[in-house]
Amino acid sequence: MRMGDKNKRGYWLAYDAKDLVTKIQGIDLNYRTFSGNPLADMWYRNSYAYYSTIFRTDSWMTALQFDGEQGELVRMSIPQARSLIRDAVTLTTKQKLAFQALASVEKTQVNENMRIANAIVANLVDEQTLDIKNELMVEHGFVLGTGFMATKWRSDRGRPRAVEVFSSPDGGEEKRNVIYDGAIEISIPLVFDIMYDFTIADWENVPWVKERVKRNRWDLIEQHPALEEEILKLPSCRTSDLSRSFFGLDDLDDMVYVHEIYARPSPALPEGRMIFYANPETIFLEEVNEYGALPIEQYKPEPLMGLNAGYPLLSSLLPSQEMYDHEFSAIATNHAAFAVQNIACPRGSDINVQQLLGMNFVDYTPQPIDGGGKPTPLQLTSTSPEVFKLPEMLLQNMQGLSRISSAVRGDMPASTSGVAIATLTTNALEFFSGYAKADQSVLKKAMTHAIKATRKFQKVEKSVAIAGKNNQRFAKTYTGDDLDPITGFEMQAVNPMLQTMAGRIDIAEKMVQSGLVKNVQGYVSILDGQPLTALYKPELSENDLIESENEMMSQGQEVHALSIDNHPLHVFMHKILLNDPRVRGDAELTGAVNEHLLEHLKLQRETDPLLMAMANTGMAPQAQPGEQPQGAPPGEQPQQGQPGEQQGGDSIGANPELMGETMPMPEAEPAQPGNDLLGRTQ
Repeated sequence: MRMGDKNKRGYWLAYDAKDLVTKIQGIDLNYRTFSGNPLADMWYRNSYAYYSTIFRTDSWMTALQFDGEQGELVRMSIPQARSLIRDAVTLTTKQKLAFQALASVEKTQVNENMRIANAIVANLVDEQTLDIKNELMVEHGFVLGTGFMATKWRSDRGRPRAVEVFSSPDGGEEKRNVIYDGAIEISIPLVFDIMYDFTIADWENVPWVKERVKRNRWDLIEQHPALEEEILKLPSCRTSDLSRSFFGLDDLDDMVYVHEIYARPSPALPEGRMIFYANPETIFLEEVNEYGALPIEQYKPEPLMGLNAGYPLLSSLLPSQEMYDHEFSAIATNHAAFAVQNIACPRGSDINVQQLLGMNFVDYTPQPIDGGGKPTPLQLTSTSPEVFKLPEMLLQNMQGLSRISSAVRGDMPASTSGVAIATLTTNALEFFSGYAKADQSVLKKAMTHAIKATRKFQKVEKSVAIAGKNNQRFAKTYTGDDLDPITGFEMQAVNPMLQTMAGRIDIAEKMVQSGLVKNVQGYVSILDGQPLTALYKPELSENDLIESENEMMSQGQEVHALSIDNHPLHVFMHKILLNDPRVRGDAELTGAVNEHLLEHLKLQRETDPLLMAMANTGMAPQAQPGEQPQGAPPGEQPQQGQPGEQQGGDSIGANPELMGETMPMPEAEPAQPGNDLLGRTQ
């Protein structure tokens, strides 16, 4: 669809494509300056400060910088703030990227669809290195206050599927265009590459967004041969960004900027809009928004009130960091200038220096002045303790603001227990819970975008590896239609204590002591950071079944019990329905619940105890000595080596003389009163 004419009310997003691009270019010029964006200066300052140790390089011979008229002032940078930010990023992103698909309840038999969706997402996490990209997005949030994650369908990715042959516009030789399967691409744009209306505080209400991306000039020519002349005229990214060339790459102008505008569906634009362009004369795509939403999600853990931007943690650390560098620079300057010993000699002291066998002799003539004219050393490198205390205070201040204490960073006495370290780490994780929640929200939405885009654009069959039993994998073919029931994703949450090795060891030991971990596999799974729900998965599934049955019975639906159910637990939990007087007043509902309870009672009485034990414990009970094994045919005697047989002698069951009938027990005499400790009769 092409939006040919302007909207009658003048909505600029409905303008003709060329007019819209012209308008957006004028906005783009001011967006990255303070006059058009109050946050632009902060973005540049924080970026420069965060990477100052590599951007502020005056020499390839030393990492120290020198100022002053003759380079006499040492400028020393110790990036403690950057180190703390990196620790915060690591803590925030320690969550294992494990997703679980959510399916529509209107669909039936969706288990296979969910397995395919989960496999696609797991494969996407691996192929797109989503864990690394997620760290980068979170780092943008800490440094710049705002990060972004873009999830798009790339028609020029995937495996080559066909070759399209067509004639060139000038009637010359035929050209060939390779058609690919297409694939999902996840990227992390910088705030400098994103433009939107930041006066709208909620990202869900932002009507449009523009992203600036780098594309290969020659790929664009192959995809859009009709625009070859205009594409060749486009300035390269190097020309747009830099005033000088790096590494002599003057002739390598392959990369150019392409701008992508996405508008949400709205009453004014019912189908939304997408426009890809380089300039008003070079428009690559004009179409409705096939995504049905903005394919770019915003990471904003600390929102600024009234603005659609975030507050960066680095801005809180920078004042202390700059003063920290200043203090070390002052100390370094003093030591660089006066580290060599200096001697003060009074004028007229008649000092003569002699050397003999490596020893220095200083002769002087005593003078009628203080000290007799004796030379004295100048302790110019001596620095007051207060000068060294201030850097310590500044470092503690940065650690307090970031909640990354020295203990969290591993700087603790050797006697400190793992539990204490895990507790301190958990406290830090709780401080960053807002960052982690915002991160999980973006990841869930990105995975939903990926599945929806795959469902929309993937029309050819693909295969994906699905994990089976014992880590075996098998290939499963699918198309986008197989993802129709999938409505979204949830991340599998992990206990914060499980995000540190010390915490995992502490939890594993407590689980062993309490009896919840009964084998090595369970112990190792905790050390590997697996969710604790894996340890009580059978109990959890039974409770879920009971809750579902209660809900169905409360809605008048019929449910049935099975012989392998945990009947006492079912009866105990189903009785909760009858604890409501309003339910007891409903004769039909009360009768249905009672009938279901009696069904459990009947099965409890009739079911083989061996089967019930196996279903509820996962083990078969062992027969006691002399006891008929459960499940054995009646009258069958224990075989050699079975319980009930005494090795190396006669069996109790094999010698009738040892049975109770031939061995009468002696009759016991009546008990007589006894004496207490003092000899008195009781």
